[in-house]
Amino acid sequence: MQDQIGSPPPESNLFDISDSVKDIDAKRLRERYIASRFPQFAGNTSQLRNTGEILRAARHLLDDGRPNLAEELLCIALQEEPYQREAWLFLIEVAFLDHDAARFDLLADNFRKLFPESEDQYVIDAMAHDLNPHDPRYGYMSSATPLPNWSGLSSLARDENRQRRYHQALVSTTNCFSEN
Repeated sequence: MQDQIGSPPPESNLFDISDSVKDIDAKRLRERYIASRFPQFAGNTSQLRNTGEILRAARHLLDDGRPNLAEELLCIALQEEPYQREAWLFLIEVAFLDHDAARFDLLADNFRKLFPESEDQYVIDAMAHDLNPHDPRYGYMSSATPLPNWSGLSSLARDENRQRRYHQALVSTTNCFSEN
């Protein structure tokens, strides 16, 4: 049976690009793209293997109202090193928060293949049940899953109003210095 155009083969990793970056021109083009989109990771793609740095940068992008760029950074990092468990969980959480059941299922399936013994699977299944309560795969789960907060900071630090006020204070301080 042939896969739909654009869908990964059943046994592949969603972010596996190993064949495409064997070509030196494709690798250079990818590196230039990363440098233009994410200057902090320019010139050293090995930094994309530093999960803590990637999560921090993605969290900042989310806080700055750039969720698509945050997800793109996480995907590029997973292309570089697919076994960054926390990056997968961050993407899964973002898909859950976006109520995007199709993207959530795709990410959760790939996570399950890469980390079959993960303790996080129960929480992922509960989240999947909340997104699609009629899916028979998750019928054994209960509703009202507490958000796992895989994307990093504690719920107190991520409080929207505090975060917004803090960000505005930083921006106004920066503007104050640039006007002098």
